[in-house]
Amino acid sequence: MDEIETLLGKVNNKFGHTLQNEIGFIVNELKIDDECMYFLMEELEHYYDLNKDELFKALEIIILEILKAGALPISNEGEVYTGSSMEDKRDKLLQRLRDGVEDPDGNGVWFSTWRTS
Repeated sequence: MDEIETLLGKVNNKFGHTLQNEIGFIVNELKIDDECMYFLMEELEHYYDLNKDELFKALEIIILEILKAGALPISNEGEVYTGSSMEDKRDKLLQRLRDGVEDPDGNGVWFSTWRTS
C-alpha cells in the first residue's frame, strides 16, 4: 500500500468512515452547500489525527477533487481565486494555509458550485 492509499484509508475517529469516503461526502455536499476550507482543515486535524504532512497531502487531494467538481474558491471578500490550472489554484490555496492565515471569519475561503462570484 502506498502513501496515498494509506492516507485515504485513515478512519474518522468519530464516525468510522475513511478519508476516501469523506471526500465523496464533501463533493456531494457541494451540490447544496458551500464548503469552508478552514472548517475542512480543522475537521481533518480533529477527526483523522493527521500530522502536518498528512494534513497538507489530504488537503491537496481534497481541494483538487473539489475543483474538479466545478467549485469556485471564493474569499469572504468575494475574490475568486484564479489560476492557469486546477493544480495552480489548489497550490495557491494551500500556500495561503501554509502562510498561516489565522482568521477564518475575516479571511475565509469557501468552495461553491452554485455561486458565480
